[in-house]
Amino acid sequence: MGKTVWTGRRHHRKHPAMPRTRRVLLASLIATPALASAERRLVPRPGAAPVPYRARLITRADARPVLLVSLGDAEFRLPTWYGQAGIETQLRAAGRELLLVGFYGITGTGVRQRLGALLGFDNAGAPRVLGIETLAALDAQISTEQRETQGHLVSTEAGLRLTMRQRTITRGRASSLEWRTGFSWTGDGIPQAAPTPAGAPEARLRIDAARAAIAGWLALAPRMDLTQAPFEEAGLYAAGLIAAP
Repeated sequence: MGKTVWTGRRHHRKHPAMPRTRRVLLASLIATPALASAERRLVPRPGAAPVPYRARLITRADARPVLLVSLGDAEFRLPTWYGQAGIETQLRAAGRELLLVGFYGITGTGVRQRLGALLGFDNAGAPRVLGIETLAALDAQISTEQRETQGHLVSTEAGLRLTMRQRTITRGRASSLEWRTGFSWTGDGIPQAAPTPAGAPEARLRIDAARAAIAGWLALAPRMDLTQAPFEEAGLYAAGLIAAP
């Protein structure tokens, strides 16, 4: 079988019994991001002294686990299922260092999603969640159609870049998509995503619309508690599904 080449176009071929991409995706969904038990440091703003950060799980009064991320004196709270959440990586933009923290989004029979929240400080010195993206998702609710989604966020000279890869299998036939979204940021407010290009596929339109909706909520005021964030209302839970509910 020929290897699928990731491009902006759709490619079709017969689907092998257990593709490596699915094994990698399942591993990424099952893997628990690292909890920073020991303090590490990052530079919160240009010219500022490094501040310590760490992540730990706590339990709310209703017995539900929450990921508490301490960044200097600031404390962020993120939801988590079964305690599976933690720091993914450290990134850099607008002359400062940021944290990407992974946690579960929608989960259920045949559906699983891992979201990533970008944490940092703006130019006013306010700690805030700067963005939320889908890092991995699997929709395998029916046997005749499945979808795998992966997102990878990196630093660039201009700011940040998110690469999305999506693979859909329908009755044994696989089609794949890849696209990139750039984010510009001066340190004011939250990073701004590049506009969605004309003619983008529905899968990208849905992901970009969910990003815009949650960004609108994040931009209203510095957010530090995501335990009651409007993930479903913004469409983030539907980002990796084959069909929007």
